[in-house]
Amino acid sequence: IKLRGNKSFLEEPLNEIDELIFSHLSYIDFETSSEGLSIFDAYKQSKSNKIDKNIRPYLWARMGSHKTYEYAQNSHRFKDIILVHQINIISEQQRTQFSATCFKVSNQQYCIAFRGTDETVIGWQEDLMLCYQEEIPAQRYAKEYLEKTLRLFEGSFYLSGHSKGGNLAIYAGCNQQTTLQSRIVSIRNYDGPGF
Repeated sequence: IKLRGNKSFLEEPLNEIDELIFSHLSYIDFETSSEGLSIFDAYKQSKSNKIDKNIRPYLWARMGSHKTYEYAQNSHRFKDIILVHQINIISEQQRTQFSATCFKVSNQQYCIAFRGTDETVIGWQEDLMLCYQEEIPAQRYAKEYLEKTLRLFEGSFYLSGHSKGGNLAIYAGCNQQTTLQSRIVSIRNYDGPGF
């Protein structure tokens, strides 16, 4: 962000570093009522961010995403990014922790970032389930979320995720109908498990 933050997405197209930044920003809990706002207005509106920033384990799970946010906030490159669709599911009953955020980069360009494991015990249990289940609940949610988002918005999509989020990005992208897959430009897995 320090090196390229002064370049717009028109001057320098979306790339793998931007996708990593979006993956990092997906660890912030934007409120669903923030959809349609810039990421900066959405961040301000989010009550949970004001409360959680003092909780150490929560910050550890967020991997310093608040610091990334601060850099992005002061950059020309990220000033017009719109939060268009976020989901956050934590269910003990289904043993799942799933979160994804869709960022609108330009009129016809979106980046969906799937969140990796958070600080919940359920999140870690689900990670272990990756070793012995053909499909974990978060993978099913990722596939459904992506299909719904592709149907809601026209344009091209970049998928990314860190850790378990990278696995979810690949799984969701590979399990779509061919007509929907044709709108996916890239899928990036940042240090996530394979299959």
